[in-house]
Amino acid sequence: MYLTSRARIADYTARGWWGDLTLDDLLQRNRVETPDRLAAVDPSNRMALDGAAPRRLTWSELASEVDRMVGELRRAGLAKDDIVCVQAPNIVETLKLVLACARMGLIISPVVMQYRAHELEYILDQLRPAAFITVACFGGHEHGRMALDLRRPDRSFQVLILTGEPVQGAESLAALSLETDPALTAAYVAQNKVQPGEVFTICWTSGTEARPKGVPRDHNHWLSSAQTVSEAADLRDGETILNPFPMVNIAALGIAAAWLWRRGAMVLHHPFDLPVFL
Repeated sequence: MYLTSRARIADYTARGWWGDLTLDDLLQRNRVETPDRLAAVDPSNRMALDGAAPRRLTWSELASEVDRMVGELRRAGLAKDDIVCVQAPNIVETLKLVLACARMGLIISPVVMQYRAHELEYILDQLRPAAFITVACFGGHEHGRMALDLRRPDRSFQVLILTGEPVQGAESLAALSLETDPALTAAYVAQNKVQPGEVFTICWTSGTEARPKGVPRDHNHWLSSAQTVSEAADLRDGETILNPFPMVNIAALGIAAAWLWRRGAMVLHHPFDLPVFL
């Protein structure tokens, strides 16, 4: 989906402000050039948050799991330009999901974990997503069940569970991975090439003065953010980023883009817990 005019894309590309890369191009570069370098680290207290043991993935391992995630999303019936609303915490599965959406051309609209029916109903009515992707349970709240309760005849979407125990009425992405064919996934990606000017995210403003507004950004925008953040923070190749910002807004996703750009390690933290963070 293009929302930026082809004329502007051509103009900014000619000026050198935009290029010919997507976020997935950076992931594929990193898996080849730095396969054994640490890429993603779960919150150290993850067991207390959702009952799962924290994981550490290299760039090679992360890229392979992103490939598998693309297959899971395809098995769920999703295709390029579909919109998916995502409510997920800072865990490695969320990074995999974001990168898988970038690879297959899904438009991802992340929302904060604190949102409940009041906030989500408005956003879902604006987006009309093909799927709502969330975790079964986090911090004691049943996000999967809440997502199912948000459906109604004029607001239809499938609910996909990213992690956790199965939720009746929802599809588990982990279960779909058992039937994923890597060759079919690769063929789909090759036949549905994502371009830098295509929309990748719809992030939501905080709604300080009115209702939250969905702000679309394409791969060109995110690659520009990656370079700006890297330069402003003097971020060097291979450095580690400790990220306490939920992966839902311009700031956090800009940091993630810089992480891809500098091919370092993203250490995740969420929700903010000062003793754990320190």
